[in-house]
Amino acid sequence: MSLQQTARAAQPRQVTGVYALCTAQVALSREERAQLGGVHYRTQPAILLAQFARAARSPGIGEEMLQHANRIAQRALRYIGATVLVVDPFDSDTAEMWQQRFGFQGSEQPVPGSRSLRRQWLSLQS
Repeated sequence: MSLQQTARAAQPRQVTGVYALCTAQVALSREERAQLGGVHYRTQPAILLAQFARAARSPGIGEEMLQHANRIAQRALRYIGATVLVVDPFDSDTAEMWQQRFGFQGSEQPVPGSRSLRRQWLSLQS
């Protein structure tokens, strides 16, 4: 079922989840860059998954929303030179969830406004 079909099935004319995508950058270590095929520059162009949220009445839609966002980010690659999808977790539990559930990796770059949390990334290369 598509995201749109899921939204209609949950509640007609009600929002079940939202996200935004915007351009960003992320600092990656040499080892992390090697995972991207050995790109040379420490700072990589990225697509930031921002404002990712689901309605309380729509449990289980998060993975489908992430898949949808990833597909849209893949389409954007034709127009921008991003190599990774990034998220800025707002606490350590959320950081752990992005890593364990969806395979994001911590980067060298701190989340803006945080000294302890790191921007996390996932390769957009197929």
